[in-house]
Amino acid sequence: MPYGIRVLTTYWGTRPELHSVLALAARGDLVAQTTTEWPLSRAPEAYAALRAGTVTGRAVIVRTTTLSRSPAPRAPDGGSPGPPGR
Repeated sequence: MPYGIRVLTTYWGTRPELHSVLALAARGDLVAQTTTEWPLSRAPEAYAALRAGTVTGRAVIVRTTTLSRSPAPRAPDGGSPGPPGR
């Protein structure tokens, strides 16, 4: 796998199956799904957007704390968390 590539997933198969999926991705045969991160404080909004069918891909609720050294959650387009147009 090239340096700087991260694969985040739940366990779903074997290592050889993972290599097969990565080969599909390298050939461009897979379409990436978007993920929008919502802070825990906006969880009700995320749920409402899911129920309304306005979320493309996955909605992920993240816990944010002032002690975290990681950057604030961002949408795939670099904007604020939440559905487009917010």
